[in-house]
Amino acid sequence: MAHSHVIKSGDIFCKSTFLDDDIFFTILAGKHGYSGQLDSEVQAQIEAKFAGKYGSVQELAEKTFTSPSEQFLLSVEENQLIWKKCGGKAKLRLAAISLKEMNLEDVQTELMDFLLTSSLQANEKLVNLESLLEQKTKDLTKAKALNEKFAKEKEESEAELIEQFLPILNAKKRRIAELEGIPQEPMESDNLDPAEEDFAGSTDDEDGEEENRGEKRKPAKQSEGAKKSLKLDDEHLDDSESLLKDDD
Repeated sequence: MAHSHVIKSGDIFCKSTFLDDDIFFTILAGKHGYSGQLDSEVQAQIEAKFAGKYGSVQELAEKTFTSPSEQFLLSVEENQLIWKKCGGKAKLRLAAISLKEMNLEDVQTELMDFLLTSSLQANEKLVNLESLLEQKTKDLTKAKALNEKFAKEKEESEAELIEQFLPILNAKKRRIAELEGIPQEPMESDNLDPAEEDFAGSTDDEDGEEENRGEKRKPAKQSEGAKKSLKLDDEHLDDSESLLKDDD
């Protein structure tokens, strides 16, 4: 996909269009306009010249012609685009690209049209981004409000559950203390709701029923022992009567 860029380097304005492996130039230098091309064959010659020391020519071109850089310098000399790589005070010529002179007004019009179109596209993109940012901000505000609401409801629910549970717990503690004969102490939240009193009372009744059932079982065991003792007494009586008969 083709993409174009306009940069200012030194005294010239350069529009570069990347299409496949080729690069097309439209240049405004003072009162002169030019066009040129850096095709894949010339790029291969440049790479061979420097034995790949500076990497791919396409990568170097992306760095040079898409945004201003102090690492590269462009100039027009004798209908050639001079492309140099700068390193400190040293400047290395990478290539001299042949140019064709164009009508100055045509070059100016092409550059101005491109800059205006790019500006409109950038403004449209900015408006869309601002709208998106505004919507995301609203969503974030709503999310924060919901989070705060849920946190508050959670705290209220926990407090309500604790308030309902404490009286029941205290009632059970009192009942256990009564059964173990421990002196009772005043407990927090002693006032029970009617439903809680019924619950506490029902648990007490169940404990009382279990005690009564235990007490009922004990007499049953004692009655069996009594029966055994009565049986033994009867046997002794029978033995005594038989001895009396023998004496007679």
